[in-house]
Amino acid sequence: MRKGMIVWALVAIRPILPAAEKPQVLAFGSSDACEWCNVLKQRVFASAAWREWAAGHVEFVYVDLPRGDGVLAPEERERNNALADRLGVTGIPTVVVLAADGETELGRVKVPDSARGLGRDVTPEAFIAAVDSVAQERDPPDLDSSPELPREEPPLQTATGPWRWFKFLAQTGSGWVLLETDAGLVTLNPRAARERIAYERLIDAHKALTQPLLIPETVTLPPSESARIRNFLSELQTVGFTVEEFGRDTWKVDAVPALLAGCDVPALLASIAADIAEAGSSRGGTRWRDELVAKSVAHTYSRANLQLTPEAATQLVEELARTHMPYVCPRGRPIMVFTSNAELLRKFAH
Repeated sequence: MRKGMIVWALVAIRPILPAAEKPQVLAFGSSDACEWCNVLKQRVFASAAWREWAAGHVEFVYVDLPRGDGVLAPEERERNNALADRLGVTGIPTVVVLAADGETELGRVKVPDSARGLGRDVTPEAFIAAVDSVAQERDPPDLDSSPELPREEPPLQTATGPWRWFKFLAQTGSGWVLLETDAGLVTLNPRAARERIAYERLIDAHKALTQPLLIPETVTLPPSESARIRNFLSELQTVGFTVEEFGRDTWKVDAVPALLAGCDVPALLASIAADIAEAGSSRGGTRWRDELVAKSVAHTYSRANLQLTPEAATQLVEELARTHMPYVCPRGRPIMVFTSNAELLRKFAH
């Protein structure tokens, strides 16, 4: 293996990795289904600082676990999945540090999106420090640590997820939600937050509830849009629709996802058909097709005007904190902008 090289498709697993002269760092991610994995690759693994440090201190392997078909050859996918299973990797990104023997696990780096930190601003230097601490069998530093500002009273709200606690401050005239957290200030886009929450509910078949319509609606679509709906009927049912063909390019809708109760059904079907056309319906497996429909429905749900009471804003943030990826919406746009306490102190320092 060339020093410092990123390997996107692992091709050898004996016993876990071949023995080397240095600790081995395995970063498990996904090239097509993990927003934070892409952030980590761009901000850390692609940086000159990481490549230079890794070349002299560790053997680095990036293990790709793509969700879609056709990204890796079948034998490469099988080998990568087998390695993830052997190391007990249950989520991505996961960074595992092995001893030079390729078998003994020294520890795992706490990547920010699985802990409390708003890790989109992680630096290569901070990540290197964390990896080095594990490789040297020391306790790794918190990648999102920052000095605490003095507090005279406890926070009003607590939550798990991206922060230890948060406190709703206000909603601006332009709609942004302002939060104080244990690590700094957050400006949150409530529409993007709603989209993330809705998407994860829809993609989880156990949470995708259906709302029957009091009076079924018939919808006539142009032939091209009708063909797209016909091709995605199973996925529409998965997220909560009850829809069937009712004549040439006409559809009868008996139920919609519960979170879209009261929506404009013809506009909704037309919007889903347009999103399918934009994404291209010929590629991807079943999971990708389910996610495409869920993204379209979630985007429609997020468009409602959101003037929030403090109680409603607090509930929104609590629900967002329980999602798997609270930092970006399903279409890749940021949900929040974080300003750390350390950055605030630097900007206001005399």
